[in-house]
Amino acid sequence: MMNSLACADCLVMTKQNGELYTDNQTIKNLEERIKILEHKLAQLEILLVEK
Repeated sequence: MMNSLACADCLVMTKQNGELYTDNQTIKNLEERIKILEHKLAQLEILLVEK
């Protein structure tokens, strides 16, 4: 029980410091980059098939 409380406090502190928010933003940015790269890859595959 004590460990889970300490962990909960740690998460709250991380949220207050903005670190958790930053981590979530970084993940969202990476997801967006992946989508863009997947789209570019699909376009390249189409070009290769056409040639």
